[in-house]
Amino acid sequence: MEEELAKHLKQLADQFHGLAPVKCRELAFEYAERNNIPVPANWTEKQCAGIEWFGRFLARRHLSVRTPEATSLGRATAFNKTTVGEFFENLAVVMDRHKFPPHMIYNVDETGVVTVQKPRQVVTEKGKKQVGSITSAERGELVTVVCAVNAAGNAIPPMFVFPRVRFKDDFMIGAPPGAKGASTRTGWMNEDTWPEFLDHLIQHTQCTPCC
Repeated sequence: MEEELAKHLKQLADQFHGLAPVKCRELAFEYAERNNIPVPANWTEKQCAGIEWFGRFLARRHLSVRTPEATSLGRATAFNKTTVGEFFENLAVVMDRHKFPPHMIYNVDETGVVTVQKPRQVVTEKGKKQVGSITSAERGELVTVVCAVNAAGNAIPPMFVFPRVRFKDDFMIGAPPGAKGASTRTGWMNEDTWPEFLDHLIQHTQCTPCC
């Protein structure tokens, strides 16, 4: 168990998507539960591995808790001939192994939508220094929209992330059928909302675990 878990955590960190300590402990508990590995009662009660076990696990597997540097996607992907070549080599291995048809290959992306509309040009008195236009707020609020489209051209309903501490169903009034809503303090996707989107994706694609 520990060896596979440590390897997975290292891979995530290498791909610039390392997990926070609490998420690691939750993952350890989930892994043990799914593989019928006995765990202490307090693990089951809290739905995550214990702090003491986690500390020993880090020491045994030569892992540490670090604060990552903010890294742009362009820098992280290092778009060059060598990296691109490695990507397509890895892609070929995965495609040869699983034989994914086009309708099972999805591209996921997110975009930010500001709730204040951009004023259109209007006719006004010539020479006027300032022209106003009524909008819904002084400053727009960012709402993140996450979309997924497959290689066959089909899309699943989007997910909306609102800038609120608590999500309310009222936020989704008028949303596309099947769309999912969530909320964060900033309105951006984070490590808590990403799993929610994956569950949403699984629900609409009926995908199965890779073996």
